[in-house]
Amino acid sequence: LVQYNTSDWDFIVSRMDRLGKIVLADAGTVSARQPDLAAATVLDVQFGNNVLEFNASIDARTQIKDLSVSSWNPGSQDMDTTDADFGGDTAGNLSPDDLSDALKTTALDIRTTATLEEEERQHLADARKMKNVLGKIRGSVKFFGDTRVHAGDVVSLKGVGDRFSGTAFAGSVTHE
Repeated sequence: LVQYNTSDWDFIVSRMDRLGKIVLADAGTVSARQPDLAAATVLDVQFGNNVLEFNASIDARTQIKDLSVSSWNPGSQDMDTTDADFGGDTAGNLSPDDLSDALKTTALDIRTTATLEEEERQHLADARKMKNVLGKIRGSVKFFGDTRVHAGDVVSLKGVGDRFSGTAFAGSVTHE
């Protein structure tokens, strides 16, 4: 594995991304972990109560119903395929499958000529599916300060419409 023309931070983030993990820097400590969309919410943010600004959009372009990773098997001289097994979802009343159906992007097979074991293909497929699901809704919420929320936490969005209300993953947090 070669690190070429990239910073140490970008190299670490790219390696963890391949495994479906996020890299967090908090209070002088760097950690890597898989996002847990089923985790308990650390804060309820509600429009009309503590939300000052809300700006979000839904992007159906990356939502794919069936995702698989295929790699070359030199022993059988054939491709081995592994399907993604990530069933999480984020806020809103539109599932990733609904959005995938709307654009008719129902399947994606990521292929490589590299020889990958089943576990590696599973990590790759699940990581890509998770990244796609997390990218379904992107935006920002500005609310009254609360030190309980950190990057990688889950918050509950309320009062922002059926398309956006629900559990949301906090990819970053900025205190002003």
